[in-house]
Amino acid sequence: MMLEADARDAVFAIAHLTLKPRPVEELVQVSVAVQAAIDVFRVEFPLLCPQQSAGLLGDFATTTDVDVAWMMERLSHPEIVRISEAANGTSPVMTYILIQSCYSGSWDSFDTGTALSYVVQASKRERNQLTLETAALLPLAAHGQRFKAGKTVGALGPIAKKVRKFMLDNPHAKASEVWMALKKSPPKGHEFRESTRLGKYVEHGADTVMEWARFKNLVSEHRPATAKRKRKTKAVITG
Repeated sequence: MMLEADARDAVFAIAHLTLKPRPVEELVQVSVAVQAAIDVFRVEFPLLCPQQSAGLLGDFATTTDVDVAWMMERLSHPEIVRISEAANGTSPVMTYILIQSCYSGSWDSFDTGTALSYVVQASKRERNQLTLETAALLPLAAHGQRFKAGKTVGALGPIAKKVRKFMLDNPHAKASEVWMALKKSPPKGHEFRESTRLGKYVEHGADTVMEWARFKNLVSEHRPATAKRKRKTKAVITG
């Protein structure tokens, strides 16, 4: 029989492995936002999340905060969706569970049991998604076309041309801003994609032609010299 302390450790371990690495401060902010959303939901819908309800044997079951958060996720509650978007797609409920399993002194066996059920199911979904993404890449890997250059030495490709043009008009733009601009208006035949496992990458047809790391370097390469000097000066002053 798993002890509660062991179950809580298991909850933390699974949640930690499932979430992408992020600064602790950001995770805590997400957790605080989720807790605030839970508190509001309890007030607005008390019948959906009673503090105690009678069981079949006359005992009382508690609707935990994790129960409420899980319910809000299943309902695609607007506040949970908003928190997820603000956290760049990071699961608010998984983040909440991770932080609470570390710091909450009020968790009991009900909280731990619900959290363990959630993280196990969520991790299974993640593994299934990874399997699907891997299967989609197998044909490319078989032909050695995972990341193919596709242009002659010294010539600018369609992505580089777009980046250079954008940087001339927006010399101080960050790589993420350039990415969003090109995603809205990509070179012909190119698609700017994002995956929880693979990160950001650019596809052309069935080929992945550029990763995020190379894209960031491309932005730096085509940043006008005057803008580079200003950025260096600012770094020296602030440093």
